[in-house]
Amino acid sequence: MKRFIYLALLLSFIACKNQPENTEENNEYLRFEDALQSDVAHLMQYGSNILYKKWENQVLTDSMFIDTTGFIDKIKDLWLEEMQAENFAKLFQEVPVVDEASNQIHFHYLAKIKNSKLAEVKVITAPNKQQEYVITTVMFEISDADKTQKVMWKLQEMIQIITQYKNGDGKVTVEELIWEPSLFFE
Repeated sequence: MKRFIYLALLLSFIACKNQPENTEENNEYLRFEDALQSDVAHLMQYGSNILYKKWENQVLTDSMFIDTTGFIDKIKDLWLEEMQAENFAKLFQEVPVVDEASNQIHFHYLAKIKNSKLAEVKVITAPNKQQEYVITTVMFEISDADKTQKVMWKLQEMIQIITQYKNGDGKVTVEELIWEPSLFFE
């Protein structure tokens, strides 16, 4: 029996010793920025009216329809350098989680460095009719010295941006950009 244990230990040591070293970082991740850009391109091509709503401290202060130019003005600050493919894989660590109840896979990306403007990203995928997993929602948090923004982007539907200002007055704004007509009156 002792010989068997020694043999197993020796074989496992040899197997570990013969493994190639992994010197390259894993540069694969779920390319959510492509899905967001595709969503914007589709909206620019086919979009007509986009409902813009704004609340300040839970009071509706603005509600109007905007065109695609106004939409681009509202989201231009959401495109961060950290989200670009060549930077993202180096700056973020992926933690996938399977939700068996909803048949969704959540990809949680955490910043490897503490001072990153983009703190975290969460991508939710769900199976489509062909049982291929597609991105349905992208959530991320942007933080700087003045404010923290939490963004929820539901592909082909809407974007919600919650901004909390850090200047001490506790002001919170919620902005929604909705292009799915069935959500206009919610």
